[in-house]
Amino acid sequence: MPHLGLSDDEARAIASYLLKDVDVEEDLEDFEHEVKLWTPLKHRSIVALLHSVIDKQNKRGYMVLSACTGGELFDWIANGVGSGRPGTECDAAMAILDCLSALQYLHAKRIIHRDLKPENLLFKDKDAGSPLQVIDFGIAEELPKGVDTSPNVVGTTSYMSPEVLEGKGGIPSDMWSIGCIV
Repeated sequence: MPHLGLSDDEARAIASYLLKDVDVEEDLEDFEHEVKLWTPLKHRSIVALLHSVIDKQNKRGYMVLSACTGGELFDWIANGVGSGRPGTECDAAMAILDCLSALQYLHAKRIIHRDLKPENLLFKDKDAGSPLQVIDFGIAEELPKGVDTSPNVVGTTSYMSPEVLEGKGGIPSDMWSIGCIV
């Protein structure tokens, strides 16, 4: 079904759509927090949040993201060469550099992602050398000045630093997650 005068293929090339349930007040607050934090982020290695809207009648929140058609890092790791993206050690190193560049940008703004994992890292497209981009800022947090840790124990346990489990997660905890991915 065409949207805004574009075919489905043309629309997919421009943007991806993310749907989130906002059926209780807490979900609505979480959605609004994610949008507020994510919208101003502009970096080559962070998927851009282009637009968002809340449909309160149907209890849904919609996010329009810049298109990422290359798939998840998780699939690339799990499927290896058969995924259509031949992987070399150099490709892996470049992907991690993309992640580190995004983290440097986020951490300079005192934002901790708190859920870095291969499923939250997408390739921009299927071309060789395609940049890896960070998505999902649902549990990200902006640390106030003078505060270096968050007491919240959130994230995916397989990629969570010991400090997060102790309620002392911060910028080094994001770096721990990258180490787990590597």
